[in-house]
Amino acid sequence: MKQRTRKIDPPQLWQWPNLLGIDAAIIAVSWFWLFSPETESFPLATGSVLVLSVWLTYLADRLMDVRKSKPVQPSSLRHRFTYKKRKELWRIWCVFLLLNIALALFLLSHTQLRRGSMLLLLTLGYTLLVQHFKLPYLLKEGLVAFIFTAGVIVFLENPPAWPVLLILFLMYAGNCTLIGENERDAALKKVSTNSPHPLKLSPFLLAGAVCISITSAPLLLTSLIPLSILFATRRRFINENYRILADSALLSTPLIVLIQRLLF
Repeated sequence: MKQRTRKIDPPQLWQWPNLLGIDAAIIAVSWFWLFSPETESFPLATGSVLVLSVWLTYLADRLMDVRKSKPVQPSSLRHRFTYKKRKELWRIWCVFLLLNIALALFLLSHTQLRRGSMLLLLTLGYTLLVQHFKLPYLLKEGLVAFIFTAGVIVFLENPPAWPVLLILFLMYAGNCTLIGENERDAALKKVSTNSPHPLKLSPFLLAGAVCISITSAPLLLTSLIPLSILFATRRRFINENYRILADSALLSTPLIVLIQRLLF
């Protein structure tokens, strides 16, 4: 008897930024703007290159994740979408890669171009490692958080002080581990409800970020507190919505600052 396949609901409106991979790009450019000088308008040139660079990196990673997939449904909604549209997405990716290279060459200063090239090499090295080797969980998430933190400040002439950079690293790492641990828990639950769950790193990362923020950068608590609440209530959300909420929490601080600057 032929097994009936489960019908999958179409993506909801709020899931599309994650499906298209633009959520990470929006987060990166939002924090870049947050640390840019208040006296300047939004740095359109560097902001455009940053947005495209982050988006191209995340999309390429997903496209390479699904390149060896069999014609079955991958586990996550974003990977199912990427697998289904992989040919069209590769074409779009190539076009925007050429556009981003042109923008970088014509709009960035020599210093910015050098910094961006170094970060690009680091990102390419990470991608090759992930695609060909199974990195330890902590190392993988730590590298992602480090690269993302570096991407936020790579074009800044005056980056934040080191305590703020440490908070950003811990916060981004906490965000990554929140999502990864939730997906891992869901996978273990499908196999066996009695499977032992590994130690969770996210509460320790977030707790460290909160402790440093209290004395060094209280404003960043506006993103750290929602992430901590999300961890405490994680069992109430399905994987896809949990990921979107975790990423949305990172936008809290830039959004609050934007509203504050517009009003005052």
